[in-house]
Order: sequence, then structure tokens, then C-alpha cells
Amino acid sequence: MKISLTKRIWLTVAIIILIFTILVVGIIPNKQEQDFTKSFSKETKNLTSFVSIGISVAMEQGVMDVIREVMAIARKDKRLKYITYIDEVGDTFATVPPEAQIDLSTVDNDSILVQKVMCETGRGSYGYVFAVFSKKDIRDSMDEIRSVAMIVSVVVFYYRNSSWPLAC
Repeated sequence: MKISLTKRIWLTVAIIILIFTILVVGIIPNKQEQDFTKSFSKETKNLTSFVSIGISVAMEQGVMDVIREVMAIARKDKRLKYITYIDEVGDTFATVPPEAQIDLSTVDNDSILVQKVMCETGRGSYGYVFAVFSKKDIRDSMDEIRSVAMIVSVVVFYYRNSSWPLAC
């Protein structure tokens, strides 16, 4: 069975479009999502570490107003679901927002990121900071990227047979 030249050309174009679609809709957005998540993890770790340092200084110096201040700074992050300070005996000392339902067994999943940072200085340990952040922004960004990628792929597929004039 012979395949005509026209069908061979069309098949080649279809394969190129298929490869393009797989790259644009699947592989590239997945890599982008990994990069977003890695960056988000670093940001949240830094914020949780900042709170931990503030609490450590407050406990060492005996200035409890510092704890309120660092918690207020952390609260400004819209991705924060809650953050709490657990002292060295396991009691919850400060939580933002105060009405949050704390679950210390919470682990990372598709919708949240958990950070736990010890409050330590050269003089000893003062417990730890436990923070839970929402990944909603990442999911929303990825949905938008995938939607645009799908539209681009459909446009490329739709216009595969048209002859676009070269712009001069």
C-alpha cells in the first residue's frame, strides 16, 4: 500500500503538532509547577525561620512583645493558613489567626505545604514554629498556564493547513 505524498506531508505535520502539544500542555507546565513549588517551599521556610528567630530572641531576652510582632508580620502572607508556636513542653503559646484549628499531624499534600522550624539559640531550645500554607495560588497559576497552552495547541492544530504570509 502506497501512501500519497499529500498524506505523508499531512502525517509529518500532524506528528510535529502532536509533539508540540505534548511539550506545551504536559511536560513544560509540569516542570514549571515543580519550579513554583520549590520556590514556594523556600519562601515559606524563610518566613517560618524568621518567626522562629524572632521567638528565640524574645524567649532569650524575655521580651514577649516580639512574638506578637513577628506573628503579625507572618500574618500578612495571604497564603498562610495558620502559624503557631509550640513551646518546649508541647503547649501552644501563640497562634495566628487565633481561631485556627491546629492539627500538628498535618503533612504536605497537593493543597497545603507544612513547615516546622525549631526555635533554638546557643543557650538552648525553646520549642518550634509550625506553619501551614495554602498552595491555591500555585494551582491557579498552573490551571491558567495549562489553559493557555491548550488554546495555543488548538490554534496551531486548526491552522496547520493554512498558509500564513510572512511578515516583512
